[in-house]
Amino acid sequence: MSMNNRIAASAAQVADFRLGRHNLSVRADPSDLVDVASRMCGAQAQVMSAAEMSLGARLEGAVVSDVGRALWEERTLVKTWAMRGTLHLLPADDLPLYVAALGPYLKEGVIRWLNRRGLDLRSVSVLSDAIVEALDAEPLTRKELGARVGRALGRDDSEWIEHSWGGVVKCAVLEGRVCFGPSRGNETTFVRVDRWLGECASAGANPDKTAQDEACAELLSRYLRAYGPADLRDYCAWSGLRAGEADGAWKALRDELVAINVDGRSLYLLSEDVDEFMERDTGRNVARLLPNFDSYLLAHKDKTHLVCEDYYKEIFRSAGWIAPVMLYEGCVVGTWSYRRKGGRIQVELAPFEPLLPDVRGMTEEEAHNLGRFLNMECDILWR
Repeated sequence: MSMNNRIAASAAQVADFRLGRHNLSVRADPSDLVDVASRMCGAQAQVMSAAEMSLGARLEGAVVSDVGRALWEERTLVKTWAMRGTLHLLPADDLPLYVAALGPYLKEGVIRWLNRRGLDLRSVSVLSDAIVEALDAEPLTRKELGARVGRALGRDDSEWIEHSWGGVVKCAVLEGRVCFGPSRGNETTFVRVDRWLGECASAGANPDKTAQDEACAELLSRYLRAYGPADLRDYCAWSGLRAGEADGAWKALRDELVAINVDGRSLYLLSEDVDEFMERDTGRNVARLLPNFDSYLLAHKDKTHLVCEDYYKEIFRSAGWIAPVMLYEGCVVGTWSYRRKGGRIQVELAPFEPLLPDVRGMTEEEAHNLGRFLNMECDILWR
């Protein structure tokens, strides 16, 4: 790791680099939807509409149905539990990587949760296998899964399967054997990965130590490409891993990391990215509207580069709620919301401070872009 002769960089350089890596300074073509999802290391999807808009914010001319088609028809995206144990949309081809790198660690946390509520490790294993068997033929809802597993095992284990936080189903997902299927009305369904995506998509399940170590190092590399410069604390905050679980990957990459001094703090980039980082144009005006839980907001432990302390709690709210934000040159300058009204949407824009006329104009254009993405006419209300 290059610790001497650190490269000094400004916060503006860092913001511009990250915006570029996220296709937020220059949007990608809709045909690159899956590549964009890969470059940003997935879109958080606990609110599905937010995940759709998160991808839409990075694509020029995309519409919301493009995301649904990739998920449920082409199956080039997959919905699964990943970083921090939260729902994400990931490229289907990348699923084995995330399963191998994160699954064993995150599954331990789920098992501890189940153990505290009275389900032992052997029972978790039996139920996880039964869930996979039950999904042999078709997508099933939680209730259908509970009933089918109950018939197979001759007992009622529905409380461990139908739990809204995932229960044992989450273990099977983190093992890479199950993923989310298409919703049936308001109900979630689950499918077998090998049936839904093909045998190769389940390759990350039950990795040996070497495969897991390699996957952890690769995931860290991808994180740094998307969110660097960053440090180990940032990576842990993003991934949901503890420092001891992530430290091995960090050490494995130490010869590929370059220290960047940003406002007196040592952050790290992959050496292959340094030239591009130093050549970034920090004079580009970029305004964007990012939805709830956008990945750009969730990748670092310290978020003061995004929003000042005075407005921090307006973005990062109680119970883990992340507000939709108005972004200008990589920093949060306000919040926004929308509601559907007939065949139109009304977008309400709430800047923290008065905006310059050109920034207001760019932000209004972003609101109209959102309307086009949703195939709806847009009305704008400033607050």
